[in-house]
Amino acid sequence: YSNSNGFVFTNVSEFAINRVVSVSNTNDGCQLTTCGLGDIHNLNTPGNSRNGVTLSTVKTVPFYFCSSNSNTKDGVEGQTGVEDCTFLYEASSNSRAGIQFTAASKRCFIHSTFVRGNTSAGIVFQATGDEHTIGGAVIASTNTWGINIANANCNSITILSPYYQGNTTGTLQNLGT
Repeated sequence: YSNSNGFVFTNVSEFAINRVVSVSNTNDGCQLTTCGLGDIHNLNTPGNSRNGVTLSTVKTVPFYFCSSNSNTKDGVEGQTGVEDCTFLYEASSNSRAGIQFTAASKRCFIHSTFVRGNTSAGIVFQATGDEHTIGGAVIASTNTWGINIANANCNSITILSPYYQGNTTGTLQNLGT
């Protein structure tokens, strides 16, 4: 089947997803907009024409044992209002970043994550991003920074025990405070 998006949830709370594959869609593999109190396990979104997963105003949703690989844009793009989410994730070989927050986001925990071979950075904070923690991530073989905190409005981002290897520009750019 040919879909614009693999699946879209809008204005949904108290949901659970387990073992879903959303592959080769002409837009995103998964879009969550104004969603909260969810539980996502084993979501696999490879080879989509935009992002593997696009998040907008998503709160308190853990993503466990998920992957978004070989997408035309980002593996995961948090567009705005992504708060209190947890990512245990693989986001590799995407044409932009593995995981990218492009606008206001808060208190996300990215842990035990594998981010390799993305054309842009591994993990990116583009605009206001506050109180995030990255712990135990493997960030390798990106064409720019392993982790790019690209804006002075990103505050209190904690990075614990990362493993960096072969990131072309460098391991970490931290323009935040």
